[in-house]
Amino acid sequence: MNIETALKLAKPYVGSLAKDPGSRPVLKTALVTEEYVIATNTHILIRIKHDDIISEPYLHKYRDYKELEYDDVSRYPKGVHKLVPTPDSRYTSGTLDTKEMVEAIEGACVTSTQNTKALGLPNPQHVLMEPAKMSVTPTVLNFETGSYTYIFSNKLPLENTAFNPHYLKMAFKTFKAAGEKSINSHWVTPDRPWLLTSNDIEVVVLPVRILRGKLN
Repeated sequence: MNIETALKLAKPYVGSLAKDPGSRPVLKTALVTEEYVIATNTHILIRIKHDDIISEPYLHKYRDYKELEYDDVSRYPKGVHKLVPTPDSRYTSGTLDTKEMVEAIEGACVTSTQNTKALGLPNPQHVLMEPAKMSVTPTVLNFETGSYTYIFSNKLPLENTAFNPHYLKMAFKTFKAAGEKSINSHWVTPDRPWLLTSNDIEVVVLPVRILRGKLN
């Protein structure tokens, strides 16, 4: 994959371009190394292997805020490569159908958004991933909220883990945009990041912690 294609796939993963650029501006760029294109907003991270030849690492500016200096590559989060785990015997691994995952998360995002607004939640309502299904259930029931359940055709290789549905949508749609029909899933426990891979693409998604019915 060339760098230009990788940068297009990585764009959704940079910090929100619509917000104040003074907040961690370096996260509004993608790091391009001799081997990878990397982007993260601290909740989800993508690393894409490219086959172009470059002389030295650099930061790609998706938007050019002239008052900010992005040229110093060392300002990008240190040890970002270490955030992409290497699956071992602790991981439960399996394969996901890309088309099915995109279909499932589209519906979950609609329900989550509606419930988030109705309940006045500070963060998007989570989606719960279970081996047999994906679901959104409001913690407080009222006439404006609803539930959503998608039953998978095959059981998923993970157990009862909650995520921000918008980040899952971002991840699954990345693999779809890259033409990947299947996604390799690597999961450890509900409190550890979920690693999704396929050929040159690796995505790490942080789970949502649920304490006493509240999101953290």
